[in-house]
Amino acid sequence: MAASPNRIETPRLVLRRPVLGDADGLFAMLSDPKQFYYSPVPLVRDPMQVKHIIVDWDEQWDKGMRTYVVSRKSAVSEPIGFVNIGPDEELGGALMQNATGAGLGEEVMQALIPTLGLTRAWTLIDADVKPLIRLLEKFDFYVEKVLRRRPCHRLPTGKPRAVAHRAPGHRERSSQCLGDIGPWAGRRGFDSIVQAASGISLIEGTHTPGALPAQALDHATGYFLAAGIVDALTERLVEGRGRTVAAALARTANWLLTQPRSAELADTTQPGDDTLVTHAGLRTARPAAADYDDYAFPARPWGRDAATWNWG
Repeated sequence: MAASPNRIETPRLVLRRPVLGDADGLFAMLSDPKQFYYSPVPLVRDPMQVKHIIVDWDEQWDKGMRTYVVSRKSAVSEPIGFVNIGPDEELGGALMQNATGAGLGEEVMQALIPTLGLTRAWTLIDADVKPLIRLLEKFDFYVEKVLRRRPCHRLPTGKPRAVAHRAPGHRERSSQCLGDIGPWAGRRGFDSIVQAASGISLIEGTHTPGALPAQALDHATGYFLAAGIVDALTERLVEGRGRTVAAALARTANWLLTQPRSAELADTTQPGDDTLVTHAGLRTARPAAADYDDYAFPARPWGRDAATWNWG
């Protein structure tokens, strides 16, 4: 991140280091429960508490936490919000409610990102605040994940929160077992568990427990994820924007269960030699891509390589 100037100007705004004289103006915002309904930050009780916050902002400046007070050029001494960026590139801030809807938030971002040289940043927001999400998407932020077990509202509504990251042209891929939505969201698991929980193992097997014939969900989900990544890379070439690609074993299982099935199953056959490759006595399936007869860098036996990084 580039060095932070004490003052940044936009066509309509001034972003400057806070001073104690800003306490009264910021108090009206920091004490308003409607203003911070979507934030876990505790409300302040009096202007003196705001002065302590301003002092802390000033002390943290040299430690990498840059906080700017936002004001209009026509009234530089009257704050209408603030914005900060931490040493770990966490972005935060707020504008007063009477200052929203006029494009001022976008103007702040347009000035802040290039001035501070932000190539990456992240923020924690409420997943229900769609206007803020759309604003961040204009600056190449993407929603990385939804934290459903971290309540954000002051009332215990259990609303989800979202982690958004900024990375121009970034393509985010995610493979999970049970996905990030629905009653199973966030739980751990693996292929066999999902086949059992979804009913696939009962439909395709017998009432006697035994080994599954194939990790079908692992394989199919991997192919779906790979196809999604290819699509995302193609769209990036056309539009220049990053994409988020997510796949889950449970979602693949649900899709497979909706597909037509044959009443008579074909006899099982062993794979032929033309579908296998052998390395160090270990036989594995050939690469899925038809253009490749073998793996360029196959796995090596345990202990064969030295415990060093190979950057070649």
